[in-house]
Amino acid sequence: MVNKLSSIVVLVGLLISCGEQKLTTIDLITKNPAQINLKLNKGERIQFYSDLQLVYEIKPDIVYAFEFYQANKLLFSGGVDPFNVTTETNNNSPNIIKGKLEGEFTAQYDDNYSVVVTLIKNNTPSLNIHHAKVTVVKD
Repeated sequence: MVNKLSSIVVLVGLLISCGEQKLTTIDLITKNPAQINLKLNKGERIQFYSDLQLVYEIKPDIVYAFEFYQANKLLFSGGVDPFNVTTETNNNSPNIIKGKLEGEFTAQYDDNYSVVVTLIKNNTPSLNIHHAKVTVVKD
């Protein structure tokens, strides 16, 4: 009975985790800009999650700039405000911003895609960024 129950718990856990697949996490403190290369099938969607830890006196202007390429051809580019995440973890600190960034990307064809992410910030003297990571998730 215990083995059957353990098997059921493991199976349910696998089914839940199959919904999203973490592809990579980039650290924009150590490498900025950073490029991600992906092989995607038509209809596959990727989303982006931010993990930003910073200290500031006046709220700084910060943006994650994204460039999307298909087989080395620029498809489009744009920016996302990392302070405006759509889901957040249970954290009450204004200096830790974690959650899903607005927007997503869906592959139109089976092909190789690249995403270049750049952290752009103003030169506010009191700004100190300790941690700036973007995680790419496929669902």
